Amino acid sequence: MHIKIIIMLVVVAFFSLQFADSYAVVCEGLAKVGDRVGIKYAIANSQTVESPYVSIVQIKDSNGITVQLSWLVGILEPNQEMDVIQSWVPEEIGRYVAEVFMWESSDNPVPLSPIKTLQINVNC
Repeated sequence: MHIKIIIMLVVVAFFSLQFADSYAVVCEGLAKVGDRVGIKYAIANSQTVESPYVSIVQIKDSNGITVQLSWLVGILEPNQEMDVIQSWVPEEIGRYVAEVFMWESSDNPVPLSPIKTLQINVNC
């Protein structure tokens, strides 16, 4: 399953957040315990210089407890667009929130965009 996010960044465009299954079929925010869920989003650098970034996905349960934290580090070339997917396998039924952060780097956590969130319901 994949989730896709849409955000416009100050430096890097961050857009198209969706939740989909392992076959990239877009779902309505529903998942099953043990199924791989994909948090899928597109990012773009509209500048004329390269832009380093770290993309962080945090999954929280209904109590606000982080159940997964994952990140990707990269560099976007000038005018480059790309899709990013980070996976999660829910272990329990419940309501979750995926938060996606785009930062300049882990050493320099300057936000490149607002935080985006997506509700995920794990129902069986």
